[in-house]
Formats: sequence, C-alpha cells, structure tokens
Amino acid sequence: MNYIEINTTAYSEENFILATDLTKEDIEAVLSPYLKEARELYVDYMNEDMVDLLVEVYPLNFIELVETEYLEL
Repeated sequence: MNYIEINTTAYSEENFILATDLTKEDIEAVLSPYLKEARELYVDYMNEDMVDLLVEVYPLNFIELVETEYLEL
C-alpha cells in the first residue's frame, strides 16, 4: 500500500493524498494528460474528479482518497 500526495496546483492546500496500490508512474500516466487538457480548456477540476478518473482507468486497483484532517503529518 502506498500513500501518495498529489500536487496539481501551486497551492499546497489543494494537494490530496491517495491510499493506493498504484505506482506514482501509473498515476502520472493518467492525471498528466487530464490536467494538461483541463488547463488548456480552462476547465475547473476537483480532486474527486481525478480520483474518479483513476478508478475508471484502474477499476481493479485499490484507490482511496485519504481525508487529511484525520492524518498527523
């Protein structure tokens, strides 16, 4: 199990953490093109949208958004 912090903006408060069996490379392969297109089209996106996309692409893998308010970092 990996805990991976995802940083998609310049604002660290918008980062999120995934508990997953995916690798960093698996995640980047899906999210990088998604974020590039969203930015080019000026489309708003939410962290939950990215988690949903990962679940759609990797339906057999474990992918959970971690609520950071419950973590002691």
